Amino acid sequence: MELRWCEQCGQNKARSSRHKICPQCRNRELNEWRRANPEEARAKDRRGNLRRYGLTPEQWEALFDSQGRACGICKRATPNGHGWHTDHCHSTNKVRGILCHDCNIAVGAYERVILPNFTALTNYLTRP
Repeated sequence: MELRWCEQCGQNKARSSRHKICPQCRNRELNEWRRANPEEARAKDRRGNLRRYGLTPEQWEALFDSQGRACGICKRATPNGHGWHTDHCHSTNKVRGILCHDCNIAVGAYERVILPNFTALTNYLTRP
């Protein structure tokens, strides 16, 4: 990126030629829009996530229906305030199921922390 004049804040800042404003001003604008339009922002995020995982809304709904419209792990029927998460393998991007927020966080910790340190964790837990 090169230094260019930002039309929003009036400073020379690093920015791409694609936008007329600097990244900081663009982020501020996007955050303000998201706060003012929460439902539309959630719908946009959902469309982006489905596209990332190669799912149509109908496929997502069918997967959720196959789980009994509940978390694939704890079977909770409500997503505890953070919405439903489309769980996927980070190396293959293959979708595994739909999870509540707590289970999604637990799966991430399991993959990132517990599995690589399983022997150390077992040794720790079995100490006198």
